[in-house]
Amino acid sequence: MKLKHQFKGYALVVSIIILIILLQSYFPIIRQFASPEFVREYLRSLGPWGYFMYVLIFLLSIPLPIPSTPVAIAGGYIYGMVFGTILSMIGTLLGASISFFLVRKYGEPLLEKMVSRKHIKHFNHIFKRRGINGAIIAYAIPIFPSDSLDFILGLSDIRFHTFLFITLMGNIPRYLLTNALGDGLFTGFSAKTIVVPLLTAIYLLIVIFREKVKLLLFKDLKELENDAQVIGRDVKKEVKWLEEDAQVIEQDVKREVALVGDKVRMKKKKVKKSKKKIKNPNRSRAAGDSIS
Repeated sequence: MKLKHQFKGYALVVSIIILIILLQSYFPIIRQFASPEFVREYLRSLGPWGYFMYVLIFLLSIPLPIPSTPVAIAGGYIYGMVFGTILSMIGTLLGASISFFLVRKYGEPLLEKMVSRKHIKHFNHIFKRRGINGAIIAYAIPIFPSDSLDFILGLSDIRFHTFLFITLMGNIPRYLLTNALGDGLFTGFSAKTIVVPLLTAIYLLIVIFREKVKLLLFKDLKELENDAQVIGRDVKKEVKWLEEDAQVIEQDVKREVALVGDKVRMKKKKVKKSKKKIKNPNRSRAAGDSIS
């Protein structure tokens, strides 16, 4: 998603946390829900309704500016790695399907509103060159915001079942990792599971430096960027030349207008003189008789 939507999402999460902290002293029940252990036990005690609530929250995080990664980590914390991943995938597939069909219905205006042009250009280039395999890699390795890919693929010519396959295969590694991290936060990390936070740290580094990682994985994107820069420079030159030509034309027009103005003023003077002669013909005759 666009940076402003991501910023709104994280700002929303921080605002909710601050609101909970401020209200928990006045409402004891909110103080209970501020405890991760209480929320875990509460949702697990609801049975299927707890699954439904979690999937609904996850579903809303896809089209809305709510970060889905913290929700996925919470799934691992509450339901464990395996079942948390299953619920996360159900929420992802449902949310991604909504995004997919929204773009299918409303087209490019919605896509450009939700996703930056740079991501659209880069992913379309990868998808054109590498097809389904490139799309799965783009989901599995966080070189693109995954929510953005749902919108972009909605404008492609792939069928819906192919989109579901790409989304499923690309997101399984991501949600296995995030749910394993959530599970480890509850059960604790051992010597065997210490690899999970290490992989998560690598995942976060890829997110932070996704543009550089993207260019390393897909070197042809660098050529695309270079071509775009060359085209941009050429366009700037053309615009500069057009502006210079426009200034020259403007100056020429001003000169022509000035010349036309001078000619009009001269003609007006001649017309005035001729009118005076027409109005006073006797004076001119008298002046001629006195001379004779």
